[in-house]
Amino acid sequence: MTAVLDTHAVIWALENDPRLGPQARKLMESAQSKEVSISDVTLLEISILAHKKRISLHTGVADYLRQIETLFEVIPVNASISAMAFELDLPHADPFDRVIVATAVFLKQPLVTRDGTITRSNIHQVIW
Repeated sequence: MTAVLDTHAVIWALENDPRLGPQARKLMESAQSKEVSISDVTLLEISILAHKKRISLHTGVADYLRQIETLFEVIPVNASISAMAFELDLPHADPFDRVIVATAVFLKQPLVTRDGTITRSNIHQVIW
C-alpha cells in the first residue's frame, strides 16, 4: 500500500474530478490495483452522502461501493485504529475523519486529502 484516501479523494479519483490535487492525481495514475487503501468507514460515508443526495453517483450505491472495493484495499477498523481515532490531536469531531486519519497513521502511510484542518494539524503526512 502506498497511501490512504480520504472520502472526497476516492470520489474525485473515480469521477476524474479536476478538484483532485496534482500530487494525488499523480499517485492515483501510478498506483497499481489495491496499492492504495481506504478505511471501511469510507464506504459507509459514501453511502450516507449518496442517500442524503449530497453526492450523485453514475450508478446505484451498491454498485458504486462494489467498484470501490475492486479498486482499493479496504482496511477494517480494528481496536488500535478505534482507540487512536479519538486520541489524535485533531480538531475534527467528525468520527469518519478521525477514523480515516487514524487508519493512515496506523498503517504508516500518507493520507490523500484536501482537508485543510487535517493538513494544518501536522499530525500526519498529507498528499494533495
